[in-house]
Amino acid sequence: MKVLKLSKENEKEILENLTLALNQGKVLALPTDTVYGLVAKADDEEAVRKIFVLKKRSFQKPIGVFVESLDRAKNLAFIDKEQEEFIKKHWPGAFTFIFKAKVDFPLIVKDGKIGLRMPEDDFLLSLISKVGFPLAQTSANISGKPPALSAKEVLDYFDDNPLLKIVVERDVSLSGKPSKVLDLTYSPYRIVR
Repeated sequence: MKVLKLSKENEKEILENLTLALNQGKVLALPTDTVYGLVAKADDEEAVRKIFVLKKRSFQKPIGVFVESLDRAKNLAFIDKEQEEFIKKHWPGAFTFIFKAKVDFPLIVKDGKIGLRMPEDDFLLSLISKVGFPLAQTSANISGKPPALSAKEVLDYFDDNPLLKIVVERDVSLSGKPSKVLDLTYSPYRIVR
């Protein structure tokens, strides 16, 4: 497992390394705007499966997807005008919204629904854009344990697990709270978490 220390000076080089790794089906751990997350390309079923195994998470509990734009979200989910106006008030930010899915990503889409989030983090948005595909994402921790808030905590959880290839270390303050989750397929919208 490699630990990459991200700084302004090496941001471009690390972006290239992470893009390559994701396109090769690798799982990464990196800081988001909330907590450390585990990410992989959303359309790579084998890579997404590795996230579940790493976390010891039930395959019955779907994980969310990071998108870099509203247009990308509309490619993955059915989003009506009312929903669009609502999410524009909260994105980018710490909100995961559940929609009816247009895609069928195994382990991500459950009961025809998909959870999408646009993080408030320029580096992460650049990475999603550069990869050219949304990223499956969930907090970096063993299921039932608190989410990791530092590279050290990620390493404590996954201590040389061969499924996790790269941990990104960066000086950034995380909110420490996972995103709020709202299911927009109901009227009125339902708070899930």
